[in-house]
Amino acid sequence: DDALAAARKLEAAHPGYEQAQLLVLRSLERLGRHDEVLRYVAGLSPSPVHADAFAEVQVRCARATRPAEVARLAAAIVSPFRRARCTTPPGPELHRVILEHQPYDHFALAGAIHLASRDDPASPELESLYARAALVAPEDVPADRRPAHLAGLLPHTGEP
Repeated sequence: DDALAAARKLEAAHPGYEQAQLLVLRSLERLGRHDEVLRYVAGLSPSPVHADAFAEVQVRCARATRPAEVARLAAAIVSPFRRARCTTPPGPELHRVILEHQPYDHFALAGAIHLASRDDPASPELESLYARAALVAPEDVPADRRPAHLAGLLPHTGEP
């Protein structure tokens, strides 16, 4: 409630400030007030810069209270990455979809590596996943999984 109050105060001080409106939306969402989010967003006209961020919140809230509207709202999201993130269920496929659009997304790489290692430690997919992860967070990649051609570029982590 404190975060919502602060966001509303910021919005009142700066009407039309989209980041403040997003703070209001996300605060309402976290409080579980999904219908209120959908009513609030219906009265806004976000700029193209922020429209997808507003639409993502709408999709999440509609999923909770108005499932019949989810497909229509998700279709309005311009960014293929954001649209995929809203329409792909959590799990291995979500990591793959995110990596199609954001090949160096740290969390998607970590998730894909974890699942591939668990399901098939000899998976050929692991080599390319670890190679990308070594560029993003080398300290998270075991020394024996780091690409040899990157050895001189990566920091030494103390592992043999």
